Amino acid sequence: MTDQDLPIIKEQSSTRIETIIKSANIQPRFISIGRAIIAAAQLSFIQLTPQEARFAEIGQQPFGPHCQSWSQAGLYCVVGKENLTLADVMIAFGLILVMSGFYPR
Repeated sequence: MTDQDLPIIKEQSSTRIETIIKSANIQPRFISIGRAIIAAAQLSFIQLTPQEARFAEIGQQPFGPHCQSWSQAGLYCVVGKENLTLADVMIAFGLILVMSGFYPR
């Protein structure tokens, strides 16, 4: 084997590796389907469960989201208990985007 043949072999093997990498499906189809199923389940929970059941009064805590620290912060805590329907609409829109696959993460 001469020095002239060596770069050709390296070029062929690197081209083969690049072809394999490009053809590999990094994100399998079942992950996308699973993500869409989870988003659909969450969407159905938000749409079919009344707010009175999701934010029930427990003990002396009144109706509404219970936000005591930053670790419990979420969209419901940001909008407050007066705008829970607005939060539901915003969450539903985000879940629909996830199910469509436009912006899944």
